[in-house]
Amino acid sequence: MKSIKFEGTSEKITVYLIWAFGFFSAVSITLAEVFFIAAMACYAYGAVRNRTGFWDIFRSPVSLALAFFAVWHLVCAFAGVDAANSLKDYKKIYIILAFFLAMNALRTREDIIYAAGMTVAGTATAALYAAVTTAYNRVALGNADFRGASFSGGAMQAGGFFMMGAIATLGIIVYLAGDARKKKLPLLFYTAVFFSIMAGLLSTFTRGAWLAAIAGVIVMAWFADRKKIVLAATVGVILVSAFFARDTAVMKRLADSFHVQTGTSQMERIHMWKAGLVIIKDNPITGIGTANLEKVYPKYRQPEAREPNAGHLHNNIIQIAVIDGLPGAVILLWIFFVLWYNLYNAAGKSSNERLYMITAAAALAVATGFFINGFFEYNFLSAQAALMFWLLMGIGFAAVRNARPNAAI
Repeated sequence: MKSIKFEGTSEKITVYLIWAFGFFSAVSITLAEVFFIAAMACYAYGAVRNRTGFWDIFRSPVSLALAFFAVWHLVCAFAGVDAANSLKDYKKIYIILAFFLAMNALRTREDIIYAAGMTVAGTATAALYAAVTTAYNRVALGNADFRGASFSGGAMQAGGFFMMGAIATLGIIVYLAGDARKKKLPLLFYTAVFFSIMAGLLSTFTRGAWLAAIAGVIVMAWFADRKKIVLAATVGVILVSAFFARDTAVMKRLADSFHVQTGTSQMERIHMWKAGLVIIKDNPITGIGTANLEKVYPKYRQPEAREPNAGHLHNNIIQIAVIDGLPGAVILLWIFFVLWYNLYNAAGKSSNERLYMITAAAALAVATGFFINGFFEYNFLSAQAALMFWLLMGIGFAAVRNARPNAAI
């Protein structure tokens, strides 16, 4: 029997595991983590066998900002109101390793294409499930309050990764539309996938994710070959959709966004944000430590608030400032600035490999959508949405690295 030479094979197995990780990132948090951890273990084995240097693995423009966040997040955990509880929750920081895993392991065009395609496929699967179950529960069962969700997680989490999946799918569509070979069948297929994911996104009734998706689509459209036509078509689709959906539950949900009054979810968020600002005022440097909000929130809860406690404050910047102080919020903004700056430069530069440019543009659009969604939801270290986000960022930076193999990334 012929023996298998594992050196070199481990790299390919790692790529396959990343593809599986991408598929399940929007389907099952458990299976996503299983394939993610398996991929990291396999990559680590290959790195040891190949004597890959530590800095070679973590070398990227965003590494310094992420390192500062990891260290400061740990300092604030020790300094928090319950250090033991914070240190237990600190393990969530491992989510960010998905970025370095994908950036380093995806070495070829095929690796990047299939990683993005598998992530989109998993998102479409979950989105169709959300759309069908929402239609069944709202129409057949008359449950007017039902909101679509994935196989795991709630409606708000599902809205987050459907938003990212829709933007990533649009990136594939933009690439195929400008492909010199002009194969119509793949273009039609991914167009259908895009609308399937958008149907799932609408079924979640998550308004922050809707707004984030629109912003991401506009950013992605800007980098299309015929940006004016694509932008005009995007605006036209939004306006036409709004016209035909004016009397539906979707538009009623959207209209409710402008009714900020006592008893609404919008007002509840405002109460949470006000409480968060007071917590920041009392703990401006090191915050209260991660996972400790429920221990202090009742003390700061606004009198008009309905919810007696809160696990998070539905806003990334306020949440990070609460748990990691104002320095933590500054580092968070630093991370996104570095992501945007490098992806924008990669997307805007001419290259012989158009795939890498469009992939960087799609990652930029996803980062924009994720940031905007973070104004209404704490998604930065929320396991399922964050895992998918850092995977997509890793795919984007893998494209940048492949386009500029000699650059310092």
